[in-house]
Amino acid sequence: GNKHGVFSSFGPYYIGLQGRMKSLSTGGYIIPITQQRYKNPRQVYSISGLAKLNPLLDTVFLRNYTDTTKNDEDVQDVIQLPAGQGYLLAGGQADTSIDSFASVLLLKTDNNGNILWKHTYRKTSGNNEKATSISLLADGRILVGAYTEDLEGVAGDVYYRHTPWFMLLDTTGKLLKDRVWGVGFTGGATVFPDAN
Repeated sequence: GNKHGVFSSFGPYYIGLQGRMKSLSTGGYIIPITQQRYKNPRQVYSISGLAKLNPLLDTVFLRNYTDTTKNDEDVQDVIQLPAGQGYLLAGGQADTSIDSFASVLLLKTDNNGNILWKHTYRKTSGNNEKATSISLLADGRILVGAYTEDLEGVAGDVYYRHTPWFMLLDTTGKLLKDRVWGVGFTGGATVFPDAN
């Protein structure tokens, strides 16, 4: 078979951390991407982006979105909005000029991948929080699956606890309702559209 690659002058992609590729209603595909690079002395930083491919897997466009002077971003999922309203991407962003903790990131672009708006959301301070999935509901609202990552310490042992966090938003990115599930979970939240 054929192999196709999406290339950028920024740097290589995270292996295994490309977001979920989605088929477009107009044909072709859209892929949220995260690229990483090293700063000296060997500090990894990453940028978010979006690639659109035609049905033959040729690159239509590739966009990078991160301010690399202070932000470290990744995107994990994307949805196409109806009636040519563009795309919504979900992931995480850490403002490294303030602290290294990530917040949930939501980006809206037009049909050409140009940013229309960008919002971040935090539930708690001192924790990493990232979105792992996004879905469009039948009534036009947006459901985001995310998690909070709490650093725990017990008897000298340190570990992270991931707690599912679900967010309901409108199409402008306004948070309508959210819910962090109880303790004891070890994974993030993932949402998928229901065929019904």
